[in-house]
Formats: sequence, C-alpha cells, structure tokens
Amino acid sequence: MDTDTLRTRTAAKGFWPEGIAVEELSFEDQIVTVNARTSTKYAACPLCRHPSSRIHSRYTRTVADLPRHGVTVSLRGQARRFFCENPRCERSIFCERLPKIESHARKTDRLEEALLLIAFELGGEAGARLACDLGLLVSPDTLLDRIQHAFCSEAGEVRVLGVDDFAFKRGHSYGTILVDLECHKVVDLLPERSQESLVAWLTKHPEIP
Repeated sequence: MDTDTLRTRTAAKGFWPEGIAVEELSFEDQIVTVNARTSTKYAACPLCRHPSSRIHSRYTRTVADLPRHGVTVSLRGQARRFFCENPRCERSIFCERLPKIESHARKTDRLEEALLLIAFELGGEAGARLACDLGLLVSPDTLLDRIQHAFCSEAGEVRVLGVDDFAFKRGHSYGTILVDLECHKVVDLLPERSQESLVAWLTKHPEIP
C-alpha cells in the first residue's frame, strides 16, 4: 500500500486529528511510530492571531497517542516555526500548534482524556493495570496525579453540580468527585464518600444553587 492510500484511509477513519498528514509508519520494540506533519500552509501567531506562511525553521515533537489493538503508539510530528507577519506584534517568531496537542505536552489530548477517565473510574493501582493491558504505559502515581490536577472550575461559577464517588485505590479507599455538569469539569475532590463530608462541603459553598 503506498503512502497516499494509507493517508487517505487513515484520515477517513478518523484515526488522527484533523490537520495532521501521515507520512510513514515504523515498528520497533512493540511500538508503532507514526511520522507525520501538519497539512496546513498557514499558522496563526498565538499572540496577535495574525496568519503567516513564512517558515523560519522546523523541529520534531514526539508525543504518545492512544494505542491500537493494545500496541503502544508514538506520534512523531514535524512542526514549524513561523515569522509573524504583523509588524505591530511583539513576537517575531512563533511555533505552530499541532492539532489536539497542548504546547509542551508529551501526550495527545485524547490520550490525556483516556487516562483521566481510567483514573477516576479505577484509581491508581487497578487503573495502571488496565492501562497496561490496553497498551498505555503509566504508573499508579501518575494516574493519581491526574486526578489531583483535574480541577478546572471555580465553585462559585457552578450552576449544575454533579456528585459521584471514585476510587483512590479500588476496594480500599474511596472519595467523592464534584463536577460542573454544564462545563464537564471537575470542581473538587473529597477524601471520603460519606454524606457528612458532602454536606460540610456544600455548607462552605452556599453560592452554589
């Protein structure tokens, strides 16, 4: 199968984020490496949002992606630096953002979301075992760190609050997760799942309707 056919079929199935063109696949030590590049001709300056097509240089970013059939996948993307063509902008050179990958991130957004879901559902130890079976290389401590850093909403901004329990360590230690159901973001975590701890938290946040 030639590269054009592979790219067409891959894009059609939605395997890769829009804006990424697959160039080549390589296999080594049970890891599939996807060599790719951005398919757009322009990039917007993150400071002034002015589009530019003047390329300054290129560099390579390597990030982990969701596994395929239990096989670990690494995405090696060829990114570019651009000259900002806005003479009033304070930034003369900027790096383009790869689709669905945060700046300086080591994992794609969809992989980060999958790990966070596993962490909330199973906790550290059990979550790490499931992740390993799926082809995701992550430690129990890393999963628990994701839970601790998942807070994205301020309690005072919440209009619809969701409450559920989750496992720090399945079968041994459980907590309560409070979620902003409108924004689908975590508001807070409680170290236990008792009714008393939830009532105490709500008492401290009378601004929540």
